[in-house]
Amino acid sequence: MHSELIELLEKIVLHKSEFASNKNLQNLLIFTAIRADPKRVMDYINRLDHYDGPDIAKVALGPDYKLYEEAFTIYKKASMHTEAMEVLLLNIESLERASEYAAKINDSSVWYKLGKAQLGNGAIPEAIDCYLKANDPSDYMEVISVAEREGKFDELVSFLKMARSSGKVKDQYLDTELVYSWAKIGDLPSMEEFVSGTNTANTQQVGDRLFEEKDFKAAKILYTQVNNNGKLASCLLKLEEYGQAVEAAKKANNTKVWKEINLACVAAQEFRSAAIAGMYIIVHPDHLEELIVQYEKFGYFDELISLLDQGLAAERAHVGLYTELAILYSKYKPEKMMDFIKMNTAKLNIPKVIRAAERHCHWQEAVLLYTHYDEFDAAANCMIQHSPVAFSHDQFLMVMQKVSNTELYYRAISFYVEEQPMQLSGLLKAIESKLDHARVVQQMTQSGNL
Repeated sequence: MHSELIELLEKIVLHKSEFASNKNLQNLLIFTAIRADPKRVMDYINRLDHYDGPDIAKVALGPDYKLYEEAFTIYKKASMHTEAMEVLLLNIESLERASEYAAKINDSSVWYKLGKAQLGNGAIPEAIDCYLKANDPSDYMEVISVAEREGKFDELVSFLKMARSSGKVKDQYLDTELVYSWAKIGDLPSMEEFVSGTNTANTQQVGDRLFEEKDFKAAKILYTQVNNNGKLASCLLKLEEYGQAVEAAKKANNTKVWKEINLACVAAQEFRSAAIAGMYIIVHPDHLEELIVQYEKFGYFDELISLLDQGLAAERAHVGLYTELAILYSKYKPEKMMDFIKMNTAKLNIPKVIRAAERHCHWQEAVLLYTHYDEFDAAANCMIQHSPVAFSHDQFLMVMQKVSNTELYYRAISFYVEEQPMQLSGLLKAIESKLDHARVVQQMTQSGNL
């Protein structure tokens, strides 16, 4: 039945009858052929001109018929280029033919369709080329994501510049990613010129991102632009530009930054820059010990002592500074310790320095500190225990006048009998009024020295 209908309709519409141009008859012929004799459809759509192309194409594309080439031809003949491109991409699935078709038609919507397909296929350079020809940045979020993942930053720069100039997208993200992409391809002059002009880029965010990726040259430019002197100083340290790092830190005026600079410069043996940074640290008692540990870890004792010595002249010199310098002398320059504590006794944390002196066996210094701290019992015991190094007869007599533990008098007598017998009379005369004379006689009798 369909065959007879097709033969009849062919005679009417293909042989120049008075009904040859009738749209309904042409539609009927093609629809019938689609259902009954698909091989004839291509011939009909090429020879006829008055049918409803879009309607027929939709039927041809249906899952029951899958006449993709026929649908493509219909759209192409009707100059429905976007639809034709979709058939090539989605149904025929030929990027090669789609590329040829786009080049022939050279229509922005066609280039856009091809670009989207190329992007989905992972062909980043080809996709971006299509988007550029389409002058359409609509898929900018996806393009940026895929291009960055694949490392196609050269192509991405071209796309982002097109997106900005097209005026079709107003998004800070575009400028931000453009700055980042310039940095990734090493075009720092273009990046610097851009951030110096009118833009909406989140320069700080890009700088942080590049810093994390160890691209310190690019990050340096961006931190300079946003006046983030703290992060700029960090970049300059990584670039081993220590003098400039110090200048940036002065502008930042932040203790954390100074600590970072000091640590890096000490490690690099850049002691001049380290000292400048150190002067801003040692005035803070809470950070002083940490700085000392860093210098001692590397064994730079002379540089550390020199730094603290300079710090004594600062307006904000504090007890901790004098104390730590005294302790450093006890460790590394014991010959200077006595003079230092004599000159600065009132500025020291005496108990802390005493512990250091005893730890390093500086008994004379310990005695001096005990006496200044009114710890006369401890001073007397120290001289007795560490004679002759810590002992001085005149000093001992002075101390014995002030001790509070009376047992020390009799211990001192025994010490003098054993160690300083020629000075015993002087001791007894000095403490005569404080003694139990009968006990002294008994003590001397028992020791055989009456």
